[in-house]
Amino acid sequence: MQSQQLDMMQNLQSQQLDMMQNLQSQQLEVMYNILTRMAENKGVTTTSPSTSILADPYGDLIKDISNFVYDVEDDETFQTWFKRYGPVIDDRG
Repeated sequence: MQSQQLDMMQNLQSQQLDMMQNLQSQQLEVMYNILTRMAENKGVTTTSPSTSILADPYGDLIKDISNFVYDVEDDETFQTWFKRYGPVIDDRG
């Protein structure tokens, strides 16, 4: 009895292994077809994708305003600095 069960289990394992190998072969074939199509489509493309330049509003803002440096002799205060550059910051900020 145990011998029959063992044979049956081995037979089932063998069938499962065959099915898994078949599935793997099918998956490899599908992947090959997909990659082949992608390679063909890549060669067919006649127009290059447009390259867009990303805007850098922070970088542009930094270029247009000067650093605030407190200077007692020139009476440079934050209020006078902000009076000059505040509208630029508000506009682009």
